[in-house]
Amino acid sequence: MPSPQHGGLLLALGLQKHLTVLAMTDIYEYLTLGHDPTTVGLLLGMAAAKLGTADATVSKMLCLHIPALLPQPFAEMEVSAAAQTAAMAGIGLLYCGTAHRLMAEFLLGEILRRARGDRTRDREAYTLAAGLALGMITLGKGASHCADGLSDLRIPQRLHRALAGGCEHEKVGELSSLLSVAGEACNKIPYDKVQCSRIREGEHINTDVTAPGAILALGLHFLKTNSTSAAARLLLPDTHVLLDTVRPDLQLLRVVARSIILWDTMRPSIAWVESQLPHVVALHLTSVYLITTSQGISRRASADEVCAEAKPSSTIDWETVHQARVNIIAGGCFACEQCFGDVLCSSIVRLGPWSAFCGH
Repeated sequence: MPSPQHGGLLLALGLQKHLTVLAMTDIYEYLTLGHDPTTVGLLLGMAAAKLGTADATVSKMLCLHIPALLPQPFAEMEVSAAAQTAAMAGIGLLYCGTAHRLMAEFLLGEILRRARGDRTRDREAYTLAAGLALGMITLGKGASHCADGLSDLRIPQRLHRALAGGCEHEKVGELSSLLSVAGEACNKIPYDKVQCSRIREGEHINTDVTAPGAILALGLHFLKTNSTSAAARLLLPDTHVLLDTVRPDLQLLRVVARSIILWDTMRPSIAWVESQLPHVVALHLTSVYLITTSQGISRRASADEVCAEAKPSSTIDWETVHQARVNIIAGGCFACEQCFGDVLCSSIVRLGPWSAFCGH
């Protein structure tokens, strides 16, 4: 009987590059079990075992689990959301660093693709996997001549639109659209028959779905390039009005993405992490967190006390400011760990207790 433990074992063997000994008959038997953990472990394990090789056999296996890559009527096959997400991430591993034009174009379209049909389960995970896969395929090639063949895709501009939002003026997902249109022409299926009946999206991009994947894709695309123009697309909100329009977790991702782009500017220090805070967050929290008690003694207030002491008529949402501060600091600490984690550094050791103190 298949089990999650066996799926985990397949993934572990793939990470150690041992799954390459499996015959296609063995792979077929695993996939026909219809067990999600086993399927996910096998897809990711095979992709990891063939990391960066663009192996045609593994690529076909992954593409069969992504309905958007299949023409009609095969695109209507029932594939679980977990298997689709794993296959999407597997594409990124298999084509890692290759700047593969076809896959990059497809993934860019999937990040911005609207919901079609009634299969909307785990849509956020699918879009996030598409963003990570796109970032891995174009890993660190944003400022090099290796990506010259992708220049007409305007990857930075379209990713910026996906993370910042706005009206969707142009079509996205040209590859999947061509596949769908060809299938509809053969089967006489009207376009409006595949529209989603559960989600009504207007003409504006739904950044709650597209932003996480777009942020990580942009960061990986310009990894270690020190491109200030790319980092400028990930600036944090600097006014209270803008602070309300960007979720705190997306601010964390922006800090991580900006840091891995400006790799050489990172420093394993508390001062560097605090420098990531926007002026509006650093200024107000520095002045408000010091309160005076009834005995005339100044002390540092907790976030709960600040929110409780805020006047009801105040236009500033201190809870939002506090959440932004905590997430930005967490993002800075995570980025430092990625850059300096393999070095025994006393500054990194001090960041742990300091970030925990800042969260209270």
